Amino acid sequence: MFNVGVTEKVKAYYIDLVKGKRKGAVEALFSFFLLLISFIYGFFIKLILLSYQIKLFKSYKPDCRVVSVGNITWGGTGKTPLVETLVKFFKQEGRNPVVLIRGYGKDEALMLKDKLKNIPVLAGSNRIKNVKVAQKAYAADVIILDDGFQHWRLGRDLDIVLIDSNLPFGNGRLIPRGILREPLSSLSRADIFVLTKANLAGEEIESIKRELRKYNSLAPIYEAIHAPCFLRSLISDKKFELSIIKDRRIALVSGIADSKSFAQIISSLGSEICLNFNFSDHYQYRREDLARIEKASLAEQIKTIVTTEKDAAKLRPLLNAQRLKVEVLVLGIEVRIVKDEAKFFNFLKNSRDPEKPYSVLILSDGKAGHLNQSKAIAGIIQRRKRDQGFGENSLKIKIVEVKFKNRILQSLLSCCAIFSGPNCRSCLSCLRFCLEKSSFSELIQSPADVIISAGSSLSAVNLFLSYRNKARAIILMKPSLLNVNRFDLVIVPEHDGIATGENIVTTTMAPNLINQKYLEDQANILKTRYKIQDTRYSSKGPTIGVLIGGDAAKYRLSAELINRVVSQLKEVSQDLNCQLLVTTSRRTPKEVEELLKQRLANFPGCKLLVIANETNIPETVGGILGLSDVIVVSGESISMVSEAISARKYVLAFIPEKKPGRVTKQERFLEKLETEELLKVIRPENLAAQIKELWKEKPSIRQLQDNKLIYQAISTIV
Repeated sequence: MFNVGVTEKVKAYYIDLVKGKRKGAVEALFSFFLLLISFIYGFFIKLILLSYQIKLFKSYKPDCRVVSVGNITWGGTGKTPLVETLVKFFKQEGRNPVVLIRGYGKDEALMLKDKLKNIPVLAGSNRIKNVKVAQKAYAADVIILDDGFQHWRLGRDLDIVLIDSNLPFGNGRLIPRGILREPLSSLSRADIFVLTKANLAGEEIESIKRELRKYNSLAPIYEAIHAPCFLRSLISDKKFELSIIKDRRIALVSGIADSKSFAQIISSLGSEICLNFNFSDHYQYRREDLARIEKASLAEQIKTIVTTEKDAAKLRPLLNAQRLKVEVLVLGIEVRIVKDEAKFFNFLKNSRDPEKPYSVLILSDGKAGHLNQSKAIAGIIQRRKRDQGFGENSLKIKIVEVKFKNRILQSLLSCCAIFSGPNCRSCLSCLRFCLEKSSFSELIQSPADVIISAGSSLSAVNLFLSYRNKARAIILMKPSLLNVNRFDLVIVPEHDGIATGENIVTTTMAPNLINQKYLEDQANILKTRYKIQDTRYSSKGPTIGVLIGGDAAKYRLSAELINRVVSQLKEVSQDLNCQLLVTTSRRTPKEVEELLKQRLANFPGCKLLVIANETNIPETVGGILGLSDVIVVSGESISMVSEAISARKYVLAFIPEKKPGRVTKQERFLEKLETEELLKVIRPENLAAQIKELWKEKPSIRQLQDNKLIYQAISTIV
């Protein structure tokens, strides 16, 4: 019927081969050769994906919303019409969208520029460069990536994956033996699935959904149709009703991946398709092509040619120089979501259910100090959301204790996490295997927009759950085996000696819950419960708070040391007529607890003695910090020292007996704080003299800026 070049014939042969339409010995041999190449291609694709997962290759995420529209197969699924729909939606929302298109997608670029006349469409293989251009030159606040699912270098907020309902996965092989651009397991990265041409799939639509659920049980699935909306003249751009071609004899001209569905749409409009000129996808038309199409059409007494918008962008320049004796009409197509359209567009705005509160999930390892640090970060996030206009009830904070089956599996999970990535979000087999059943069940049923954990043992759990929830991952302290670049934000004290980075905030102290309101609330509870006299605003001597820790990895808290500390405290209490408020921790050795009870229980100056292992009073530490003027603390506990300094009181630290070895992080920490005049490190025998000197001179108390630094860092990701 129609002469095509050698290149077109080769393309057609290859497509038929991939689709299984070519049989024979030669075809079988060629198919085997293509299969070998597919294996090599698949190996390199998995290697590249792994490199991005372990942050060997880094993605760039701009500070604006990025929405990717892509697919997992080679060929047309309707990406460009959907991009047009998204642009119109964001424009109606008052946003400023810019479309980025790949460098070799000239057809799509021409089509989009032709249809979206007032919207910037930037073409080029370097999309990171184009993002920066879009933000600087066009003030873009939404970037839409046309064909962006495989562009791993650019981070995005939302991955929309289109599936052609007529040919969802081809033969299940990677290119060149099949049409898959990535393994089907990559579908787990998708945030939304859109089944295009769903009206043409019939009963197969449900089996496609079941197949998608094997790889991604979380992403919502929407059905869409390619709906014809108008016809327009390619020469004059005049628009016509669709009924204009009813009962007409017409010729079709298309160079798209799915010419069959184009023909089905035209047939549904009541036209008689007498000629159908199918070219390969992205075909570049020549003048002789038009001449042959015109000649064949006139020979069949056809006066109307209908083409696609994608082809129209390439045909227009030729028609301007070569007038035809037949009318050329362009079919306008739009993608319509046929079910739950409102939910789809809400998801576009938020990437999350707008009816649900913003959720912060805190992972606990059972250590009170670590939990308080995580709570402190959650409090800063809460303040950030309030500043963004969120109400008190629009943010939810949940704490889940993570319980491993044993220490070996805890270490195993950290090893597994090294090779983990977004593809793990629908699996989580590693997490299920390593955690206790009840703990795993509660974690996967806890939605989260931000996940916070403190301590290296939880960093792997945080990472896996961030994949599942598409959540921001915030960790406190250096992760054991994992690269810090795997997390959105790493908050570490300076004494940990971690290198600086874009996602790393270095603080002087460990984060904590201490602020003025917290101290007042805790102090009021404590003094009411134990009838403690509040001397902060009187002329009496100071109230001395005493926080006693316990044994640590490199330190031993002996009864002999505490005996000397108590002697000094009793001396200063009697000399200055001041009261003592004393608490131990759960790490305090039994002999130290017995010593404290023996020497302080009946001492008139000791108004409070709490043995943490015997009495659990949540307000103890906060109340003591709130009521005291001077804090005496054992220096092996970084969290206790940090809380004492954050209370903006005079702080004196004594150091338990250190075991032989290198300089500890506690020593570096205390040295830094003493250099900045935030505390004094004292010998137990000098404690009374130091307290008297402090109370006499009453120097000004410095304030740290740690929370300000953390707030600024959180503002970049929340």
